[in-house]
Amino acid sequence: MENNERVKVEVSRLEEMITNLQSQLEIATSQIKIKDDELITSTQNITDLQGELDRAKSEIAIREDILILKNKEIMENNERGNSLTTNIEELQNEISNIGKEKNYKDEEISKLNELLKDKDYKESLMTKTIEDLRRNLHNASGEIEISKDKIVSQNSEIERLKTLTEALESNDNEIRDQSSFDLGNIHNKGLLACIYEMKLPRIYTFKDLCKASGWTTIQRRMDGSENFDRPWKDYKDGFGNIDGEFFIGLDKIHSMTQGRRHELSITLGDATTGRIGYAHYDDFLIGSEYELYELISLGNYTGSVGDVLRSDEKQKFTTYDWQHDNYKINCAFNGNGGWWYNDCGYCTLNGNYFKDGIVTDASKNGIHWTSWDGNKKVSLTYVEIMIRPV
Repeated sequence: MENNERVKVEVSRLEEMITNLQSQLEIATSQIKIKDDELITSTQNITDLQGELDRAKSEIAIREDILILKNKEIMENNERGNSLTTNIEELQNEISNIGKEKNYKDEEISKLNELLKDKDYKESLMTKTIEDLRRNLHNASGEIEISKDKIVSQNSEIERLKTLTEALESNDNEIRDQSSFDLGNIHNKGLLACIYEMKLPRIYTFKDLCKASGWTTIQRRMDGSENFDRPWKDYKDGFGNIDGEFFIGLDKIHSMTQGRRHELSITLGDATTGRIGYAHYDDFLIGSEYELYELISLGNYTGSVGDVLRSDEKQKFTTYDWQHDNYKINCAFNGNGGWWYNDCGYCTLNGNYFKDGIVTDASKNGIHWTSWDGNKKVSLTYVEIMIRPV
């Protein structure tokens, strides 16, 4: 039995070996076939390369023939070149002679240029002298005009002071305490008021609202009766009713502030809380229309509402038809009114008027002084801007 088992095991092992050998034989047969294919391909490639080699030899022979012809041409060209060399030498001699003549001409031109420079220098010196004389004459004329303007301004100030004196003599009402102000009628209380005619240099005579303490009102908002959403020309010339709401005009403000230092006072009223606030600046000055009425100076701030106007200092005036602010869209759009905008929304004293002090249209800006009111849903209901010579 044991022998039979061993025989079976041996037979099985042999069968497995035969199977493996058959597999290896198949693999070897396959590899031999692949090698045969590669040999056939290599043979074909060798044949192709032999054909290319034959063609190359043929091309080389052709190129050798061409080279022989080129050598002949070169020899012929060399012979012609010798002849050209002689001609070139002759041309070089001519060029040398021309160069000598050119140097002589250059020397003459250089002398002429020196003479021209001396002449130009003298003309430039004379032109500069004439310009200096014209400039001095212009400055002298300007100083004369400034002196005339100062005289006219002083005469206007004398007339204004006379008017104020008469107003003081005819009105003995005592100044009331500011805490008792009624926001609906604040402009008629606390200060003696008058209307007088003011004459400014190069500007027609106009009526203005003055206060007994020497202040001149240049802007007032109190009841929404006047439209402040206006073009450049209206803000330049002024608009409104001095008995109610008005803006005096940028030309007039410039003329009043240019010859003498002025202080600025702004009074604000909030109907929703009954609060009154103020801002004061001690050196207020704006430029001319040529300077786009730039807010040149404010001076030092004192007050109770915060120094938010400082962000607009050095800014030029903007209206809905002429933008000079620093924002991507015109800050005067949407009824915001003209102002010295830097960025929109911080100080909009010419903005839309909301009677009860509540912004009922979210798409529009009201009257704001954000360092004081802070809430865009609330709109100030009273503004008075005044200036006074220091």
